[in-house]
Amino acid sequence: MKMPKLFAFLVWLALVPCHSLAQQEMPKSVGATVPASPPAHPITEATLRQYYEVCRFTLRNGQAMEAQLEKQQKALPAWYPAALWEDTVKSVLSLDVVSISLPVYQKYWSEEIGRNLIRLFVTPAGQEMIGKVYDGTVAREQAGDSALEAYRKTLAAERSAEDAKIHEMLNAMTPKEHQEMESFVRSDEWTKTQRLMPQIQQEISTAYLAAKSRAADEAVERHRSELMQAMKTYNASHPAQVDGAVTKDSGKDAAH
Repeated sequence: MKMPKLFAFLVWLALVPCHSLAQQEMPKSVGATVPASPPAHPITEATLRQYYEVCRFTLRNGQAMEAQLEKQQKALPAWYPAALWEDTVKSVLSLDVVSISLPVYQKYWSEEIGRNLIRLFVTPAGQEMIGKVYDGTVAREQAGDSALEAYRKTLAAERSAEDAKIHEMLNAMTPKEHQEMESFVRSDEWTKTQRLMPQIQQEISTAYLAAKSRAADEAVERHRSELMQAMKTYNASHPAQVDGAVTKDSGKDAAH
């Protein structure tokens, strides 16, 4: 089955949640057109959860969030309450990324899309493809590249073997599954999925960043008195540093 750019798009589908959640600022609008109505049979939570697991996204997201929080902790002021930060970390890491992104996917993806992609990625070749791109992306991020740049470089390095990988993924299926997959990737629904992925990525980013911000704000509220006392103590011991005085919003800003 010869389909231009199928390999690249499949890897994008597998890793797009990682790129979405790795962003630290609200994404810019991509100008995509939202479909008039959701699929007749939207993807279910169980299928999306399985899709995330098969694509190793749940593990990847946890590792990415831990790395981001570690960087944020290093930037915290000395007076910042340790209990507040520990609560913030716990709250952010406990966010259920499937529940957050499910409403977005259900506007665009049918149950059929989810199940077909799982059938592709669960194959040995699919898992090998995800593993190579995932490991390569992580290595490049650790070397200093941004998440998106690391992904692009890794994907470019793997493209030379894309036709062979696609055939391996399809050959691992039964003849009936193979036929169904060929029909699916030539369907209007598949074409629409490719067109709408930038919109999906943007909406996942927005939803996750909003949830992360709420979690941090709620942690601040739970430790409000402790935070205010820490601010008061700091400002009292640094009377000459007027410009560097801590305000009531400093704790909230540090937590984000």
